[in-house]
Amino acid sequence: MLASVDTGNIPCIVDPHIWWRHPMLRLVAVWSILFLDFFIYGVDPAQDSHVTYPFFGVFEDFFIIAWPQRVEHQISRIVLFIVLTMFSFWFGRMVVHHKFLRDFCGLQMFSENNGTLLVNFIVYVIFFEGVLPLPVNYIESGSTAEPVTEHSVLRYMDWGKIWQTMAAVADTLAIVTITDAVMQDRTVWPDFAPRVKWLWNDAAGGWVRVLMAWTGFVIMMPLIVFGLWCDDRTNGIYTMDHVDVLRTTQWMRVAVAAFLTCVDITTCLQDWEFPSFNAPLDFKIVGSFATTIDIQCLTDLTRPISKVITCIPEDFWEVFHFRMSGKWLAYMPAFGSLGVDLYYMIRTIYSFKPIAFGEYVKDCRLFVIVNETFLDSLYLNGAVPANESDYPSWENRQGEGDVVLNSRFCGSHDALSAMFLGFGLFAGIAFIALIIRAEYYWDNYFTRNQEGLHDRINTYYEEAAEKQRQGSEGELGAQE
Repeated sequence: MLASVDTGNIPCIVDPHIWWRHPMLRLVAVWSILFLDFFIYGVDPAQDSHVTYPFFGVFEDFFIIAWPQRVEHQISRIVLFIVLTMFSFWFGRMVVHHKFLRDFCGLQMFSENNGTLLVNFIVYVIFFEGVLPLPVNYIESGSTAEPVTEHSVLRYMDWGKIWQTMAAVADTLAIVTITDAVMQDRTVWPDFAPRVKWLWNDAAGGWVRVLMAWTGFVIMMPLIVFGLWCDDRTNGIYTMDHVDVLRTTQWMRVAVAAFLTCVDITTCLQDWEFPSFNAPLDFKIVGSFATTIDIQCLTDLTRPISKVITCIPEDFWEVFHFRMSGKWLAYMPAFGSLGVDLYYMIRTIYSFKPIAFGEYVKDCRLFVIVNETFLDSLYLNGAVPANESDYPSWENRQGEGDVVLNSRFCGSHDALSAMFLGFGLFAGIAFIALIIRAEYYWDNYFTRNQEGLHDRINTYYEEAAEKQRQGSEGELGAQE
């Protein structure tokens, strides 16, 4: 909003009234992410693989499969888990967030304690997956290689459903929260659907807005997820196997993944308070009447520990104190989708080779081996066979007992695939550059606008309220 009362030139990256930040385009962008996610998962042949997944198996080994029999090892695991959790939360909050992102980089989106939950989650996953197994394995086996390993007992097709479920949850949260943010706005785009906004925010004492949000959380999201798990097909009811017009080759899938990454970035750029994501004072948390989420119970529960272990200061337990505005709640799923989709584009879509997934090619047609006993003997822990002579091919299998996929693989098309991959990576780099440009604008904002800023803000709000009132009266008159 402050950009609207700037006395100088307003760059497009912070102009809340630029055309691509129109409320309708914001709704179109966030809804399209859901459809693009399901499309790319549906046509990705890696999701049909029956080879065991070589990643994210630490949780399985740490708590279930490789749980030790010796009591001292059980105790050491629990102690190391608690210590690493505490340290990772402290490191994420105090070092990564406070020292680096907030103080050193000066990013407004991480001002005060904004974004600590997102940063802590990312840091915790890195520590849990990459650091925790090392001391555990050394204590129990004398080496860092086992018993807690990275490879999973689940298969690519199982993890495909897990990733799709996570994407569906994140996309639904983003849809509901960003829709709510658009409909709560009365100042930036006051002329957009004023009567609908009145119904959304004011009807029945504001309960329409609250109940609509929970309808999306409680009804829409479970129905979408149920469609994934209601049958044995990799993509559930969203399978693309029988839609011949949607047959894709490698470069097409990379292009769709790159476009999806760009839409993720666009959704983040479209916020009217980019890049600070600050919320107006009257902006409410989606599905509630509160303006902030303040979770202090974990801090209150753990603070008494300092009375027993006096070397730990009481302020340390503030690492478990989370406070989040409505805007950060709205955009945390969007940032999560961006990170996952960017990783997915590079790690799975672009680098896809049939041999790595227990698949082979005949005249561009992809065949997937479904004999899991055979695959387990050939792909030990999900690794590609060492000898090329063991690679499955049409010559040694002839499609017997295997399933032909709707997706195609006519070679890697390295030039086209690399071009679209570069496009997606360039979008990610451009996103960082735009954040830096917007930060530069805000760093110099108050130097330019010291005189009369308060009066201009009041005038802006008065004009927005008048437009809102005139729009509501106009719609009522048209209905009569």
